[in-house]
Amino acid sequence: MLTDFLILTAAVLWIILSISVWKWHPFLSLLVASLGVGLGLGDSGASVLNHMATGFGGLLSSIGVVIVLGSILGTMLERSGATQVIAGALLKGPGRNHPVAALSFLGAFVGIPVFCDAGFIILSKLVKQLGEHTTVNKAGLSVSLATGLYATHTLVPPTPGPIAAAGNLGATSYLGMVILLGLGIAGVTLAITVMIIPFLTRNIQISMTQEPVKEDDRYGPMSLVRAVLPVVLPIILISLGTLSNLMELNLPMIGFVGTPVMALMLSLLVGYFSLGIGSIKSFTSHCEEAIRLAGPILIITGAGGAFGAVLKSSSLADDLSVVLTDVPGEGVVILLAAFTIATILKTAQGSSTSAIVITSALLATIIGDSSNHPPFFIALCVMAIGGGAMTFSHANDSYFWVVSQFSGIKVREAYRGYSVITAIQGFTVLLVVLLLYLALL
Repeated sequence: MLTDFLILTAAVLWIILSISVWKWHPFLSLLVASLGVGLGLGDSGASVLNHMATGFGGLLSSIGVVIVLGSILGTMLERSGATQVIAGALLKGPGRNHPVAALSFLGAFVGIPVFCDAGFIILSKLVKQLGEHTTVNKAGLSVSLATGLYATHTLVPPTPGPIAAAGNLGATSYLGMVILLGLGIAGVTLAITVMIIPFLTRNIQISMTQEPVKEDDRYGPMSLVRAVLPVVLPIILISLGTLSNLMELNLPMIGFVGTPVMALMLSLLVGYFSLGIGSIKSFTSHCEEAIRLAGPILIITGAGGAFGAVLKSSSLADDLSVVLTDVPGEGVVILLAAFTIATILKTAQGSSTSAIVITSALLATIIGDSSNHPPFFIALCVMAIGGGAMTFSHANDSYFWVVSQFSGIKVREAYRGYSVITAIQGFTVLLVVLLLYLALL
């Protein structure tokens, strides 16, 4: 048993060092780790390769289409100007009186379908507009927007990371629960951080430089309802599908349209008309751009599935379950392990998505068959992983540079403001997850 744990530890260290120090692509790093673990645990080469292929294809077969469809939806919202319409409505409403909270929750809403990097670039010019009507400095406004985007990026499907975690842990049949839980925990987390952001950023001065936002595909005036509908619709449909399954209702149509694939396909159809896309040519252009963005996520996700399959096929799963049965508070230990592993991976190699994919593959080995655990506990595991993957964003994270460069915050000040807030966010998520577990399970 000790040898098996040492092999697993060596694999995790290899992943961290190869990605963060030696600059390997996560896809190759995970493949090498999968092969090394399988051979090290005594499996034959042919068997290891078979498990890797099965794991790669198995995970992508369940969530690959969802990732691509979610990426297309996000690109449509970005390129049609829908995110700017939503933001404009905010500027006329609560944004003037409560700018930090307004930008945080705007970021959280936009961050569900739109990658946080793109979302910040699109919305960053709002900081300048809001800054002219409020006493809060622009650094605080920039950080509030960034952390709002970041919260749903790591906690709420159909963002690729949480989707991959749900797939690895067997939670795709109740994805609506994961979405609603993620929204709730993200909301609580942001409610706390918006009170801290003005204090941490009060002495940070910035020179705002506005980058042009690509708007060549905007199609004219758009109402707020038309802009919001494609985002809200899949959340409602998936949640209804999950509720139908959990309550064992005999509603085949609800179950059908509530599957993530069908919910997102219907949202794309609605978005095609509500966002005024106008032509199949434009829609095809959005699809091509979205697929290019989703490609790297897909191969990393698949490699994480391969790594998880090798671990599940080994004796590690049985060994870990034996250890955990002798540990008091098994659920708390699992949640702490999920958070800690994700935090280490995120801090070491920078990518939240990679940290989520790798951690969920490891955690699937620890918890064994997910059907032996309540769905709510598995959803909490997804949240714990997401919380760890937002702790701590710094210079090896591409989003750190997007935030600092587009907001005009110096790197030293970004560490003091933005990076510290991401750590507070992550530990707040962990605290909420543990409290929910202790109160409800």
